[in-house]
This record gives sequence, C-alpha cells and structure tokens, in this order.
Amino acid sequence: MILPATMVLVAIDHLAPVRACAEAILAGARRRGSSYDFIAASVLRAQTRYLQGELVEAEADARLADALAVEHEAHSARRYTVAWLLVVLVERGLAAEAHEALAASGVRGTTAYLLAARGRMHLALGHAAEAVDDFVACGERLAHRGIHHPGVLPWQAGVASALHRLGREPEAVAAADEAVRVARRFAAPRALGIALRVRGLVSGTIAPMREAVVLLEPTPARLELARSRVDLGAALRRANHRVDARTELAAGQDLARRCGADALVERAGEELRAAGARPRRLAVSGADALTASERRVAELAADGLSNRDVAQALFVTTKTVETHLGHAYRKLGVTGRDELAARLP
Repeated sequence: MILPATMVLVAIDHLAPVRACAEAILAGARRRGSSYDFIAASVLRAQTRYLQGELVEAEADARLADALAVEHEAHSARRYTVAWLLVVLVERGLAAEAHEALAASGVRGTTAYLLAARGRMHLALGHAAEAVDDFVACGERLAHRGIHHPGVLPWQAGVASALHRLGREPEAVAAADEAVRVARRFAAPRALGIALRVRGLVSGTIAPMREAVVLLEPTPARLELARSRVDLGAALRRANHRVDARTELAAGQDLARRCGADALVERAGEELRAAGARPRRLAVSGADALTASERRVAELAADGLSNRDVAQALFVTTKTVETHLGHAYRKLGVTGRDELAARLP
C-alpha cells in the first residue's frame, strides 16, 4: 500500500521520495486517463507542497483534485481533497472561503485529516471552542488507528492554541507541554518546532520560540519556520526588543511571502508596523501575483506543452487553459509562451 509508506515518510519529514512517488503516479494517471489515480496523487502532492511551503502550488493541486472528485462522483476521495483544500485556503488568508467550501461540499468530519483541517479553519475564524472539539476528535481518531507520531498531524499543538484563545491558560500550557513531550520522544523536528512555538505562545516565554526557529531551519518545513519567526518577532516586540523583533519579523514575512502564506504575510506586516518598520507592499504583478491555477497552467506552457496538452494534463477544458494563460500573460507582462520561462522562478 502506498498510503502507509508515505504517511511514515511524511511524519519524519522525508518529503522528497513522497513527492517523487506523487509525480510518478500523476504521470501514469495521465497516460492511462485514470482520474481516480490523478486525484489521489494530486492530494499527495498537495500535502508535500504544503509541508514544504509551496502554498500556491498546493492550492492548485487541492482545487483540481477536489473538482475532479466532484465531476467523477468520487465521494470518499472528497474527505481528503476537501481537507487539504481547507488547510491551504486558511494559510492563504481565505478562511471564510474555506468555510463556504466545506459547507457546500456536504462532507463531514469523518477522517483525522478532515477533523484537523476543520479545527484549523475554526481557529482562523475565531471559533476556538469548535476548534478544541475538532482537534481532540482528531487525536482520538488517530489513537484508534494506533497512530501516535506527532509528525502525521500535530493535533495537540492545535488543542493548546485553541485553549489559549479561550483564555483557559493552565489547560493550554498542559496541552503544549504534552505536545513538546511527545515530539521529543519521537525526535520529530517539525512537530517539535510547532509544539515549542505554541508552548512559547501560551506561556508568554521567548526561549521555546527561539528553540523552534533553530530546530526548523534545517528542515524542509519553510512555512512552519516562517510562522515561528513571525511569532518570535511578535514576542520580542511585546518584550520591547524592537530591533531584534524587526529582524525576525522581516525574515518571517519574506519567507511567508515566498511560501504564498498571505495570512501570515499580513500578520507579520501588522507586527512590523507596530515595531516601527515599514513592510513592503504586496505584489500586484509578476510571478507572485499569479493565482494557483494561473501558475500551474503557465508552468506547463513554459515547459512547451500546447494548450490542448495542458488541458489533458490537468483534466480541464482548453477554454479554461486559455483563460488562465491570458491572465498569466497580463500579470507577467509577456505576449507569448516563449517568454514565460524567463519570468517564472
């Protein structure tokens, strides 16, 4: 089975072989015209791209996978396509859209992934009590399946964050301490970095956040590193260490921007202004301004694929490809596909 093997590799942050596996399945699905395999591989690639901080690309994969699941009535697959779509939309600053997408899907929280995604969505929307329930249910579902590694889904850190929002500080600190203990036991750098960052937040201490940054720097978890830098910078600002705060916040914002984490970019900007800095304006043109779908189409076109080939590769219509490509041309300031490669990172 592919799923158990990839789950283990994801938990220990060995993402390269998982990504290669997803790419191989996608190539095979295109050759055979297998929509189901394409959906499964797109979800897997969306997961690895999210973990590596490639949110624009992850959003494109998640949207396409979910659209195909709807078209082909792959109802069981939607528990995963919707889950990853929610996660990415929240990070992109689109929590309200995530809520609408979940409601419209009719999918219920029957998997640990969907429960964790719904918990993050509720937390972003300010529904902390609902977030606690979702994260606890996620932990129970994982335990029922005998899954205890925090690198699969860091649900305990989610519980701590939600309890902190509710003002239940002793419980929040206890949950964060447990998250740190479990992550240290499994020697899971990404999960430990997340747990330490949350431990610093709920306790109001800077040291755990500094350790989180050090731990996450050598890992592929670019988004979590950006989040840890922003939270560390915010804590330093509150402690009146403004120079150090601006350094961390600027680094965190720059990394968040490269990840496509618009919600984090905005929060870092607010903190930078509070620390006396003037953050850069967001891009309205260039590669950073492309939507997830526009970027995916532009990348394939830059690789030499015709509009028809791109449509077949993405299981969409040629008209859809033409629309996205036209938007990409305008934002990139090009007039033809031969200029695309030079404008895309």
